[in-house]
Amino acid sequence: MMRKIIVVLAALLITAGWALAEPGRLLLSTENKMPDLHQLEAGLLFNYAEIPAVFPDYGDNEEYYAAPYLRFGLLENLTVVGRVPFVSVDPEFGDGESGLGDVSLGFQLLAFEDALRYPYVIPYADVSFPTGDEDKGLGTGETMVKLGAAVGTTVQDVFHYVADISYTVAGGDYENYAGLSLGFIWDLSKKFSLLLEGNVRDLDYEGDSYTLFGQAGMTYRATKALMFGVYGGAGDVEDTSISFKTSYTFF
Repeated sequence: MMRKIIVVLAALLITAGWALAEPGRLLLSTENKMPDLHQLEAGLLFNYAEIPAVFPDYGDNEEYYAAPYLRFGLLENLTVVGRVPFVSVDPEFGDGESGLGDVSLGFQLLAFEDALRYPYVIPYADVSFPTGDEDKGLGTGETMVKLGAAVGTTVQDVFHYVADISYTVAGGDYENYAGLSLGFIWDLSKKFSLLLEGNVRDLDYEGDSYTLFGQAGMTYRATKALMFGVYGGAGDVEDTSISFKTSYTFF
């Protein structure tokens, strides 16, 4: 009996180590897929968006966003995240601009997780620095601090649910705002998953006191270390949003 218990415990520890070494699949919420201690995850997030003009005479914008990022297991259950985005804005009228966007640095803490890895609670913080040129539309021109917490669970081992609430402290002429994101993931296999997610933010936009955005996507884990994701959606601010994510974990 003792031998069986030891075997089961060893299997659970191996499975937990494998599960922790997975990249997050949601783009709008924080999932409990984090690097192990002193483990590095490198990736690239690309987004294309069509932004309608608030005033018809101004014309629509096409925006391209490419952000290399790193996630590192700094301490036990504490992950540090850094992003260096490059932005290109192509307006319908006038000249386009491109260059460095607003660099960000954040932390994610796996504050609670039971033996089966759900439910879980992840407080997080993210600081965006005004490195992008505001006059060219490449950045906000202000330091933004986002504080939030994600709560998630799993049902029948294949259905994952995440609720993520946040509050962004903005500077300058920007208003502080709260946000709520909801995410759902369906694991069709150990490698392939489908997802739905959306968010609402209390930002004034075209006479409304909030904005909505929703998207669907799929992720595929080609190897233990390499994952790909494709996403498509739309919202009040974006007529069209298409994203691609790839990540590689160094074991």
